[in-house]
Formats: sequence, structure tokens, C-alpha cells
Amino acid sequence: MRKIFTLAAAAMIAAGAMAAEKVIVMDLNNTTVPETLTFGDNNAWADTYNDEYSYIECPPFLISHIYENSSWGGSYWDGFTISCETENANHDGNYLSYQFSSVPGGGVEDGEPFLVGYWGWYDGDDEARSNHIIFNDGNTYDIKGVYVTNSTWPYYGCQEGDGFARAFDQEGDSFKLIAHGVHSDATESTAEIELIGYHNGQFSAIDTWEWWDLTALGNCEKVYFTMTSTDSGQYGINTAKYFCLSKFTIATQVTGIDEVNTAKQVQNVKYVNINGMESSTPFQGLNVKVTTYTDGTRSTAKIVK
Repeated sequence: MRKIFTLAAAAMIAAGAMAAEKVIVMDLNNTTVPETLTFGDNNAWADTYNDEYSYIECPPFLISHIYENSSWGGSYWDGFTISCETENANHDGNYLSYQFSSVPGGGVEDGEPFLVGYWGWYDGDDEARSNHIIFNDGNTYDIKGVYVTNSTWPYYGCQEGDGFARAFDQEGDSFKLIAHGVHSDATESTAEIELIGYHNGQFSAIDTWEWWDLTALGNCEKVYFTMTSTDSGQYGINTAKYFCLSKFTIATQVTGIDEVNTAKQVQNVKYVNINGMESSTPFQGLNVKVTTYTDGTRSTAKIVK
């Protein structure tokens, strides 16, 4: 009887430890950097031009914001910012003031904030520059997908031309967004989606929130985005290099034991910079985030602010 009981108990433990998929969806209502998300002109994140934020942190996501901490005196941003703008009209001649708009008008759900991406570079190292999402816990994740739609600037600009870019009226015209998944062995996989095109004599463009399946990227430590356009010249793409994303979704394999560990309660969190200084809030640059739990255990993760 003892042997039967032992085998049964072992089977139950093994069953509890079987791997299951844990899905994580980016929730922009729960950012930790900034701690408080406020919106200003045109319902864009009020600190979009603030040099202090090179990354937006929404654990476990680190979302690139201003490349190399330079907004050129508060006049420029790249990477991603956050918007809840619902106005989506064509503001020909004043697109810059309305650069935080999505074509559907708002997020996937009413009142929900979304990411506006601006791919601000046309040469150099694609991976190191703007528009990337990494993970602040040092883990890799299976990339599932994201909702995507057009920004109003390229949408209307490709319909009519915008002074910088011509209208899409030539057969084969195409404006694409490309996702690059970076694996732990430094190899990459890609997936692409056409945002705007002109095919068979017809203009076409994404004007709703569409689910973009990114499972082809596999297990990644980083995802970054680039763009292509048939309207390009000496200085790169002429088409306004904006796009909108929402509900970026990843997954990891967990066991019953992992689930017990994730239920532990946090006692305190501190941040340590490269000089060994400690703070309850992140330092500018590289930090080691030290989380202490009520059972006395600790976990650490590298983050960048």
C-alpha cells in the first residue's frame, strides 16, 4: 500500500509540474516607468519629448522611447510613445500636430491607450536603434502577435501625397512593417505586414485594428521593427514612417512549481546602479532591480531607464 501511495503521489507531483503556457498581454494602463501616465496635447503621453525617458517600462516589457536620450531640446522623439487620441480626420498640411492618431480612431477597445511607433532612422544598426521591445526580467519569450493599424499621417499621405511623399498610385506601391525577432543565439527571424499598397489598380490600406500573427518569430529576447516603402529616395523612405500597435502578446512555458513561485508576495523593490548606489526608483541608464519577497527570497533583473 505504501508503494502504491508513493507512486500516486509522484504522479500527482509530476502532473502539477507539467509545462503549461502562460500568456502575457502588454497593458499600457499599468506602466511602472513612468509611474503615472498622463496625457497632454492631442491626447498623447505628456512626457513624449522628455529626455528622461529612454524606455517605457510595462513589466516584463521595456519599450524603446527616445534613442540615446536625446529629444534635441524637446523637439523630437522616436521609438514608441503612448496615445489615447480618438480623432482621426485628415489634417492635410498639419500632419505633425496630429501624429498621435490611429486611423480607426483610438485603441482596440474604447478608451484604451495604444502605442504609436515612429521609425526615425534610415541608416546604421537596425537592431540598436529605435522601435524595439525587450524584456526586463532577462528571460526569453515566445512571441504570439500584436494588433496593428495605420497612423493617420501615412494613411492620408499615401492617398493624396503630403508634400514629402507622393501618393500611392503606381502599380506595386507598398508600405510595409517588418518585425525582427532576435533569439538568444543572436540569430533572427522576421515577419512582415503590408500597411498600405496599390495593387491591380486599387489603393488599399489597413483601416481597422488587425491581429498580426508573429508566431513565426519563435522564442526571442528582443523584437525590433523596421519599415520599407516603394516611395524612397536619397535620404531613405519618403512615406511618413509611423504605425500603431496594441496588446503586444507573448507567452512562456511554466510548471505547477513555477506558478507557486509566482504567487510569492513582494516585500520591497530597490534599484542599484553601476556605481553601487541604491534607490527605491530607477536610476538613469542601467539598473539592477532587486526584488525581496516576504519569504526572504530575492530575484534580480537588469533594466534600462
